[in-house]
Parts: sequence; C-alpha cells; structure tokens
Amino acid sequence: MGKRPVTKELLNAAGSAQAVAVNATATVYTEIVTLDKHEGFTIFYQAASGGTISLDVVLQVSFDGSTFADLTGVPKIHSTLAASTLNAKFLGVPMVPYIRIKITGTGSNAATTTIRHWLTY
Repeated sequence: MGKRPVTKELLNAAGSAQAVAVNATATVYTEIVTLDKHEGFTIFYQAASGGTISLDVVLQVSFDGSTFADLTGVPKIHSTLAASTLNAKFLGVPMVPYIRIKITGTGSNAATTTIRHWLTY
C-alpha cells in the first residue's frame, strides 16, 4: 500500500497560519515551499470577502529560494478567481527546488478579500 498524501496549509509570507489578505489590487505571496522528489501536487484554495472577489493566482518558481519568477507559457493556477468556493488544481512538479504562490487583486477586488491555500503531495 502506498503512502498517504500529506496536506499542508501554506502560510502567508510572514509565517502566519491566517488567511492571506489581498487588499484591493495588492500582490501578496505565500510562504516558500521546498520541493522534494514529488511527481506532482494538488493545490486547494479558497477566497473569502465582504465584497467582490477578483484574484489572479500564479505559481512562481526559484532555483535559489530568493529570486522567484512566474513560469512563462504556463497557465495561471486561476485567472480572475471570483467566487468563495473551494477550488483544486493538480500541478506537475516543475524541476525546481522552491515554489511559492503569488496572489494579485485585480479589477474590483474588495479590500476585505482573503485567500487560504493547502498543498497536498
């Protein structure tokens, strides 16, 4: 029988377990995740807001753990996320040692919007 998957809540960049606040058109990041030899992982994410939700959710990669970039030619995890439903997306592992998630408020995103992420591998 195979190993059971591990599920980990991604913290905000400051290391807090609270949801990541995305004030209006701000750009925020999750904590940095060090990848091991996984074949892929699933990211679950859910936004909440007292107003309109409008977010772009993007996977960023790094070779050194400090300089991150969006992957060119790879679709966003979610373009214009507009609902508070739980979402899931399977991602094959990019051949890099570090990842993080970049979240950007777009358009009419409310100042009260937050988002939580969970990574299962």
